[in-house]
Amino acid sequence: MDPSGRSHSQNHRRQEAETLSEIVSFAMEQEQAEHDFYQNLAVRTKNPAVRAMLLEHAEEELAHLGHLRDLITTGQIPESHPERNNPDIAIADYLVPQAGSHREIDYQDALLLAIRMERANQNLYEDLAAQSEDDKVRRIFRFLAEQEAKHRNVLEREYDDNILTED
Repeated sequence: MDPSGRSHSQNHRRQEAETLSEIVSFAMEQEQAEHDFYQNLAVRTKNPAVRAMLLEHAEEELAHLGHLRDLITTGQIPESHPERNNPDIAIADYLVPQAGSHREIDYQDALLLAIRMERANQNLYEDLAAQSEDDKVRRIFRFLAEQEAKHRNVLEREYDDNILTED
């Protein structure tokens, strides 16, 4: 027992819950930032199809916020399967978007910016997973990295199907 009357296992569970809550709060901030990113890109295009695509991705980020809220409530971490259908075709590694901060954004630049943002968040979560010594924390970050990889893959396929075939 500690001075507060809690057992060591109660303190450990409390610390684990605080850690889980902190991680999920951090992830929720990231998802909100991604939502805002897509919303801001959508404002910068006059093309209704590009705007619709960007707003669809913004809505997906809001759905992820809901999943993260559920994670706080249930404490259940979904299984991660990073090897499933998320091949990295590295489109954004070799192309530079031309979008300045004030000019209208076109479809190609919107996709490239979104791919880079998803990749950056995937890398962040993978690095955090690798640095974590706690298995539960590592599993959360791996799951989040997988979600970002899925988004990146969808965007890369869209780029491959719609931009690369135009040239």
